[in-house]
Amino acid sequence: MLSRDCETSALDKVLGGATAGMGTSLLLEGGIGTGKSSLLRGAMRTARSRDFGVVAVRGRKEERGIPYAVAHQARDQLLQQLKRPSPADADANATRGGTGNGTGTAWSRDDAPETMARELYGLLTELTSRRPVLIVVDDVQWVDTPSLYWLGHVMARIEVLPVALLASLARGVPPAEGRQAENESAAVGLTSGFHQQLVLRGLNVDSVGYLLGSLAGGPVRPELTRVCHEVTGGNPLWMHALLREISRTGTDLAHMDPERIRDMGPVEVAETLAARFGLRFPGACRVFGSVAVMGSVAGPCTVAELAGMTPESTADLLHALVHGGVLRESDGTVSFRHPLVRTSFLAALSPSEQSSLHARAAEMLHRSAAPSEEVVAHLVRADPMDEPWARELLADAADSHVRRGRLREAGACLRQALAVCEEEDEPRLLHRLGHVELVTDPAGAADKFRRVLELAPRGGDTRATALVDYGWAEVLSGRAYAGLRTVQAEAADPGGADEEVRLGIRALSGLLASLNGGVVPPALTSPRAAEVRRPWVRRVVSVAEALHAHWRGEGRAEAVAFARQGLADPGGSAAVLPVERLSLATVLSRAGEHAEALAACRAVLAEARASGQRATAESARHVLGHCALRAGSADEAERSLLPPHPEDTAPAPASAATSAPAPASGDWEGSATHGRLWAADTLLELGEDEAAQRTVLDGFDEESVPKTLSHKLLFQRGRLHLAAGRTEAGLADLWECGRLLTARGWLNPAVCAWRSEAALAHLALGQRAEAERLARDEVNLARRWGAPHVVGRALLAAAQVAGGRQRTALLNEAVELFRSAGTDFQEAQARRDLGSDLLRAGKRREARLQLRTAAGLAERSGAARLVAELRRDLADAGAKPRRHAETGPESLTQAERRTALLAAEGLTNQEIADRLYVTRRTVEMHLSRVYRKLCITDRSALAATVGHPSAEGAASPPSPARATRGRPRPAASDGTDVSGGDPNVVSLLARTGT
Repeated sequence: MLSRDCETSALDKVLGGATAGMGTSLLLEGGIGTGKSSLLRGAMRTARSRDFGVVAVRGRKEERGIPYAVAHQARDQLLQQLKRPSPADADANATRGGTGNGTGTAWSRDDAPETMARELYGLLTELTSRRPVLIVVDDVQWVDTPSLYWLGHVMARIEVLPVALLASLARGVPPAEGRQAENESAAVGLTSGFHQQLVLRGLNVDSVGYLLGSLAGGPVRPELTRVCHEVTGGNPLWMHALLREISRTGTDLAHMDPERIRDMGPVEVAETLAARFGLRFPGACRVFGSVAVMGSVAGPCTVAELAGMTPESTADLLHALVHGGVLRESDGTVSFRHPLVRTSFLAALSPSEQSSLHARAAEMLHRSAAPSEEVVAHLVRADPMDEPWARELLADAADSHVRRGRLREAGACLRQALAVCEEEDEPRLLHRLGHVELVTDPAGAADKFRRVLELAPRGGDTRATALVDYGWAEVLSGRAYAGLRTVQAEAADPGGADEEVRLGIRALSGLLASLNGGVVPPALTSPRAAEVRRPWVRRVVSVAEALHAHWRGEGRAEAVAFARQGLADPGGSAAVLPVERLSLATVLSRAGEHAEALAACRAVLAEARASGQRATAESARHVLGHCALRAGSADEAERSLLPPHPEDTAPAPASAATSAPAPASGDWEGSATHGRLWAADTLLELGEDEAAQRTVLDGFDEESVPKTLSHKLLFQRGRLHLAAGRTEAGLADLWECGRLLTARGWLNPAVCAWRSEAALAHLALGQRAEAERLARDEVNLARRWGAPHVVGRALLAAAQVAGGRQRTALLNEAVELFRSAGTDFQEAQARRDLGSDLLRAGKRREARLQLRTAAGLAERSGAARLVAELRRDLADAGAKPRRHAETGPESLTQAERRTALLAAEGLTNQEIADRLYVTRRTVEMHLSRVYRKLCITDRSALAATVGHPSAEGAASPPSPARATRGRPRPAASDGTDVSGGDPNVVSLLARTGT
């Protein structure tokens, strides 16, 4: 009775009229499963509670041709309520020698309907003399013609009787023939005589949610309710069938993916409709299956051809299905009205039936020159078809899917094409399938590429590009050594390959050797390296040279140039390219080209999420966090630690970034480990030591770490040991990390700053000489690389080892380097160290200035934990409490806000001074602080930042009686004015905020 307030009110009015002696009639119309019978049963319960006599009859399809079938039901119930025996009971009593008090005998086909109608009307009037009566006729479309005559007889006289007549009519039942057609015509004609007719609609969304909540034992998510309502249309019968299907699968509704509902198909729905229409139309099941497979069909001729029926009978059935609400017709096509009905018929089809229907559909659509997408949609679901047109369409569709990032669909097309391809096409199709599978199954992709190497002739581009992809596939599978052996063997004997191909293979061999723990090779010296024609060779050379230069820690300009070249060149593999692009983005980040690095990472992440490449998206997310932190953006780095949902774009507080990233199913080997180590690095930089410890140390299987990542594990674990006070253990890990990297020739501190960390560990153990040597080596190597933020980090560690004036000088240089690089987070850390150093030297005023500036930078970068620590440092340095915000409109004092609003209005400094009764110098000081806090450079941006002055009462001038003339009033008691009017300090504040 959910969503039936209007209907129950109408039923109540009908019963109320009968109680008052004014009989009325009501007809409920609706399609299959709309709840007509449930409403009638509810009316019967209500009537009995009000002491009605209830006569409930029902038309049955099997009795449609039997005269007086429904009339007999009515007479038996009337006699029973009048406490008289039925004709059958009277005949039995007479046989035993008693007297029969029945009312006549059973009517036959030859009896006149008028006699039956008058007899039943007499019984009805006798019963109404005792109580009001409710007559219920369910499925009036199945009632035989003589019984319909009786109903018409009652309806013509109902207004003078205390009788309520309720009936239900199912629209869209299969059309009848012969005498049954006459019955149907009479039933339809009878409906016009009802006082009121109601057409039942589906349940609303709230009612569907109530049913789901009843099954789940509590409220369910709105999106789950919405999808259930969408697939069932609110049809109560389909909705209950869906609930039973959910119960059978044992799915927990609290954690169910709403999209799973779309794939559910309760077979009982198909069986119900097949039973309803199958008797009149023997081919109904074939039509249902054909429409289900096609989804949307253009006209009865198409359905008839697919189902193997005549167009005439198919048209009749489709008309009945549309009329009954099972199908919908739109723009000349028919489809299932409710998606659940379609999935139910698909579930009822056997796999062989589905495959056969899809194959016939593909052939039929191809003959009719349908769009290739429609044909391919059936080809991938049918058994492989050994037809040239089918193979061509599948190959073209795979290319289209790859361009759109739909790799799963591309893989399905290529597998179908491979099953029946010609021998000469196999290497090409295998190569393309390997590209697609590389994202989700690198080991399987490596097998495809290896097979291409077996089939392709030596010395050609097909074999060479397959070799490149095979090498990457083995790296992603955690089997870099296997890939290296194959590539080295090819490099030793390249066959008839030309010089350019040999260059690409040599570059790939050196790259794989480095990734497998080998020594970084020298730069390629071939004169053709800078002017290769083949894109794949140029890309391989660019990636190899960029990575090698940045590992060696020299030639930063060359590394940046090669990285840009690699990112600009089009790639031949949709799967390999993201891995290469992330590697090149890391090179750019470590070289100080932060904007380009972040743009590359964001592009890879967006593309991976759009195409469902979960492993690539996970890697891109963590690399983006690493690059964002190097660029000084702590808030974006924190977002990279959030769960990997595309819709999660809001920044999380540092306290939220405390859990290890969960590996996604289907990831390539080592990607989850790689992600955890990237996340640990970000967490440690943000000061989240406990979360980093859970990420790296708790439950971490060291044996599962690929060889290419062993140095990362040692470095992060060593840092964690130092943070926990386990200096010896941390130092051991750091030295082992350094040994591995030095043996490989990876000397760049931007890759792994193990010397700085080891220097601090030696200093903690009292070994100053070793600490100074390591710190000095780190600074020298960082200067050789030349990236400002890398040199700055090395200087910070060296400053902690040094003392006195040298320490201050190193810190000042680090601050300037970070400022020139625009890395707010690192500059804030450096200024904090400088402020602490000045505080130890007794220079409290300068210390507060550095700490205050650091707090503003930390706030701008989104480093909430660092901001809180700096505020504690400021309090220790004797600074007065400040506002919660250090930057943005909320950080402005009332005096600063009044000045900013008047400046935004267009007033000059002198006009503002006259309006506020202060000096012009005070106005300039306020505006300098406003620019710094709002991160703007002139007053043209004030209106957009602080709002329109007309809405602010704070901009009004103070009362002249209370104004302070001459010398400006002191700063507000919240301590926002730390400059003391010193123009040098004001200049520094403005500079650090722009």
